[in-house]
Amino acid sequence: MFGIVVFLNILSKVYIYKINNGLVMSLMVVRLMFVLGVTFLFQYTKVIIIIEKISVFDAVKESIALSVEHRNTTAKLVIISLIF
Repeated sequence: MFGIVVFLNILSKVYIYKINNGLVMSLMVVRLMFVLGVTFLFQYTKVIIIIEKISVFDAVKESIALSVEHRNTTAKLVIISLIF
């Protein structure tokens, strides 16, 4: 969620200062895609580490597998976590 907040902060400054630079806008789009990808793929990592007590890298692998396997549920969970 912190990444989304930072992105929205930067986006507001771009509009306030009327920055219309193609490089800045393309970098912001890349950053947004990265933040959304990390948020989507690593959604279950903390829960897996706590419940199953496995290493971080194994938890990340399982989290990515779960996120891809259950895309719709993960998308709903990401939206809910961003709202609250």
